[in-house]
Amino acid sequence: MFKNHGDNFNYIGIDIFDNSNVYDKEIVPSKTFNNPLKTLYFRYIKKQNPYSLAAVEDLLSKFKKNIKIIQGDTNQILHNINLKNIDFIFIDGGHDYKTVKNDLVQSFKIINKNGTILCDDWNLSQALGVREAIKDFSKEQNVNFEIVHERFAQFNLQ
Repeated sequence: MFKNHGDNFNYIGIDIFDNSNVYDKEIVPSKTFNNPLKTLYFRYIKKQNPYSLAAVEDLLSKFKKNIKIIQGDTNQILHNINLKNIDFIFIDGGHDYKTVKNDLVQSFKIINKNGTILCDDWNLSQALGVREAIKDFSKEQNVNFEIVHERFAQFNLQ
């Protein structure tokens, strides 16, 4: 974003940031890096869990004035957030059907009608709820989506 927009952007990220087993049904892709240097960096240099709130805030600290990170479950939080003039939403949260469907429905309510919703993990075989929620949402809202790079489902709302 910074490369394209300079300081003229705002980012809001929502994540559970929870290592407990409360969200086990939310199928999380591997939390290990393919690149051993990343593992070394986070484990021994940063001494952080890369999936923690502290690590994400640290990673994005250079953009402190442009970002807001919210810890919580989108099933409970997303419908209460005031997001005016949103042009782009990237959904890569829970992988349970109910969560993906909620994220799509809530996003559809708030996004600028010329905006884009991009859903990650279309191709994640252990998370069939993602694919089914996207298909059902598309039918119910009568909006089309396209698959991008075999991984993302993209809704262009124009």
